[in-house]
Amino acid sequence: MLELRWNAVDFDRRNLRVVATLVPKPGGGWTLSEPKTAMGRRQIALTTRAIEALRQGRISQDGEREAVGAEWTDDDFVFTGPTGQPLSGEHVLRREFWPLLTQAGLQQIRFHDLRHTAATLLLREGVHPKVVSEMLGHSTIAMTLDRYSHVTPDMQQAAVQRMDAVI
Repeated sequence: MLELRWNAVDFDRRNLRVVATLVPKPGGGWTLSEPKTAMGRRQIALTTRAIEALRQGRISQDGEREAVGAEWTDDDFVFTGPTGQPLSGEHVLRREFWPLLTQAGLQQIRFHDLRHTAATLLLREGVHPKVVSEMLGHSTIAMTLDRYSHVTPDMQQAAVQRMDAVI
C-alpha cells in the first residue's frame, strides 16, 4: 500500500495496478523494487467505498501540496507525510492503524492481517478462489487455498446445504 502511486489508480475503471514495492534502505530512505513474483504485478478491482476514499484522499492531498508549496516532495505517492514524502510502515502502524483499532474497541493486530481478513471474507462470501488468488497476487490457487483452509469448515456446511437443495 505504501508504494501505491496515483498513476496506478484508475478512477474510471475502478481499479489499481500493483507494479512495485517500497523497500526501506539501511540507514534511512527507501527505494522502489519489483514485486517478488510475476503474479505480484497485478490489477485489483476496487470497491465503491475505496474509490470514494481515494478521491477524497486526492482532494485532501492536493490541498496539502498547495499549502506546502515548493517544500512538497512530489513522487506521486497516494499515502504521504505532511510534505509528500512516503510514509514508513512503522509510522502507519503506531500513529494511524493501532489507534484506530483501539478507538474501535478491537485488539491490536498486524496490518498484514487485514489482507488475511479480506481473503477470508471473500472466500466465505463465495468468491471463486481463483479470483481471490489473483487479487492477493499468489502464484497459484493452491497457495491461496492452503493458506486459507481454515475457512473450509463453514464453507463445507454451506456446500452440503446447497447439495441438499440441488438434490
